[in-house]
Amino acid sequence: MIQIEHLDFNLKPVLSISELNQYRQKYIANYLISEVGELNALEHDVLKTLQDHDPISNKINLESDSSKFTFGQRLADHIATFGGHWRFIIIFGVFIVV
Repeated sequence: MIQIEHLDFNLKPVLSISELNQYRQKYIANYLISEVGELNALEHDVLKTLQDHDPISNKINLESDSSKFTFGQRLADHIATFGGHWRFIIIFGVFIVV
């Protein structure tokens, strides 16, 4: 894509990260359009997130949506939160050794 727009571009020229990210976004958009035919709202959101350098996970506001979760889902989130801590991993490792 870069060589199409800049015919003199080869392996020696330098490209900034922001320019490279623009071409990455164009490549992903073209790929999605060729595979799906058109982009849906989620795919537009992903491309905008890539362009803004903002992780998609930052858009999830669990505190305001937590009232919509069932008891089982909230319990699973708490267990997953605890199970991912080093304290749990070390305690579990010691338990296994004992």
